[in-house]
Amino acid sequence: MTSHRRMGRARRDENNFKIRPAGAGGFVAFEAALARKLASLATLPERHGVILTLDGGEGNYFTQALVDHECGAWLEAVSNEFITEGHELDDDQHRLLAAFGLNPPDGCPNHHLALALPTDWHHAAALLVRPLEAVYGATRHTLICVEVLEVDRGSPFGPAEADDIAAEAVEGTEAAHPPAREARATTAGARNRPLTGPTPEVTTHER
Repeated sequence: MTSHRRMGRARRDENNFKIRPAGAGGFVAFEAALARKLASLATLPERHGVILTLDGGEGNYFTQALVDHECGAWLEAVSNEFITEGHELDDDQHRLLAAFGLNPPDGCPNHHLALALPTDWHHAAALLVRPLEAVYGATRHTLICVEVLEVDRGSPFGPAEADDIAAEAVEGTEAAHPPAREARATTAGARNRPLTGPTPEVTTHER
């Protein structure tokens, strides 16, 4: 799964929509609704891609997930390889992505994390939503495009085979939960924080 511009063979889901977090109860409520959607997709035999894009932005900022009922989830947050020139992430933003538990581009061109079964879908949803706010600059009034697509197992969207997700997920079983909400998290201490713990203190607007 590289850039959502290169998904390959995929069929658009009827549940695609655009949303402003302020109109949906804020980021926390949006996260919870997305977790329910991911959990629902995980019950289906087909593999699905879920893409969250900041609408109207010039940076090509997005997060995305590959959901597989046999293996779990593969999560990505866009890296500078696909971000529009002049809007690239700086060192502080890279540190925030690491604090959320996402691995730096290495093999995969985006920041990424594999979550094995049984998958904590609230954790997965947080890793899709919180970088949009904390790293890519979304506010409660930003329009976010949510796309859900059915993806062929042979598609270049994500690892070539579902087993690759499982293999990386096993290696990353101790991978991070998003850092805690009340205090600034450091990269070193963030990798095993519970979902209910603090997120980095990077925004001043109400979630």
